[in-house]
Amino acid sequence: MTTRVTLQDVAARAGVSRSAASLALRGDGRLAAETRERVLQAMDELGYVYNRTAAAMRTKQSRLVGIIVTNIDNSFFAQSVMAMEMELERLGYSSISASSLRSRDRQDQLLRQLREFGVDGVIVAAVEDTIESVAQEMEAAGLPCLSYTRFVESRAVDYVGPNDFEGGRVAAAHLLWHGSRTFAFVGSRSPSSASRLRRKGLMAGLEAAGLNDALRTLRQDMTPLGGYEAAKILIASGPLPDAIVCGSDNVAFGLFDAFREAGVAEIPRVIGFDDVELAAFSSPRLTTVSSHPAMLGRLAAATFVDRLSGKRTATEVQYIDSDLVIRASCGCRTLDVPPEKTTNNP
Repeated sequence: MTTRVTLQDVAARAGVSRSAASLALRGDGRLAAETRERVLQAMDELGYVYNRTAAAMRTKQSRLVGIIVTNIDNSFFAQSVMAMEMELERLGYSSISASSLRSRDRQDQLLRQLREFGVDGVIVAAVEDTIESVAQEMEAAGLPCLSYTRFVESRAVDYVGPNDFEGGRVAAAHLLWHGSRTFAFVGSRSPSSASRLRRKGLMAGLEAAGLNDALRTLRQDMTPLGGYEAAKILIASGPLPDAIVCGSDNVAFGLFDAFREAGVAEIPRVIGFDDVELAAFSSPRLTTVSSHPAMLGRLAAATFVDRLSGKRTATEVQYIDSDLVIRASCGCRTLDVPPEKTTNNP
């Protein structure tokens, strides 16, 4: 019968104390990197498997974080959740990620399952208008919650997300600089704080320029198909606006396909939102308001770990500035961009 390898065995192989080996497993920053590497190497050599269940019973902490987003297949969430998972791992935490598919029932089911797994808390991009109830449920269970990209008016929970209002204003300023005077905004068909704030910022920028009635709003799914359908509507109703702001880059990709298919000779200026990886390779290359998905994911993870460790006590709202990444779809060429715009900020 094979004898089970213990943490004491690992410590002996690595030439450290059992407490040091334990710190290495938890990713504790107090331990020297070289010592941690020796412990990890000893674990590999001995085939040691960390018993998280037993550790959780001793410490009352699982060092496991739940992550729920609406759809991890979405390019923005795919990038940000990956960064979130990597940052949590760096900080000594594991994670479980899941998609609610914008279903309240599924979200409730996922929250129950995460609690059954004994997570220390949840980072959630909640189904719209549910974050308050999610926060209350987690509070009743004694678990912290961070709202990711879903702004909470009551400030009842920590929030990490892009400055969507400023992003809309930035898009308006750049398109106005190009001389655009008629606009369309393709926003989310379902209620969305991000879509609402992006449109609000866009509208504020237009109104500041005296264009109070220059914006047409279409509601579609935030997918390439949604963008394709929006373009068909705009083409059929003509004339096309001077500029279109899309609630996500995915919408812009579908928009381009529809315009090409219809043989539109001169498509409107287009700006997307998020700056997903494909934006740099679309045709035309997509000018977009960057939401910095990877940076947001890392910030959310670090903020949440600070909450779990007790370093944060007061509820905090954290924005990441929305920068304009200038490519071709807005009508810019490199020589078109004035000196004050070379920083990607209009």
